[in-house]
Amino acid sequence: MKRFLLVVGAVLLFAALGTLGTVAGAYLLYADDLDPKSLRYVLWKQDLAWIDLDRAVGTIEEDPDGKRNLIIGQTKAQLRARFGFLLTPHDAGPLLERCVQGSWAEGRDALFLRGSNMIVVFRNGVATETDILKPC
Repeated sequence: MKRFLLVVGAVLLFAALGTLGTVAGAYLLYADDLDPKSLRYVLWKQDLAWIDLDRAVGTIEEDPDGKRNLIIGQTKAQLRARFGFLLTPHDAGPLLERCVQGSWAEGRDALFLRGSNMIVVFRNGVATETDILKPC
């Protein structure tokens, strides 16, 4: 019986160390918050960690799954709760306002996420499209 408990204990110890090593390795390998594979960003997407929201928006720009899961299908209120604030093209500043003019987003219900150049288009109050508007 003692031998059995020692074997079970050793297996559990190695499993715990292996898991800890995997998490630590992932954190070290993808340490930059701007990497969509970073542990902190992945946990933030699941509401399990805090991340600077401006950096999160910058990371979402490189994360197609993040765009699809965190933005598309969300209401303006849900996006404000998640990202803090949304800006109209006018409030985003003259450069981004000019970028909207003549773009696919012109004349549509569109808002920018925080101070970024990521624009979200809404239909019936729900986000249906998002993209990056490059400075014109």
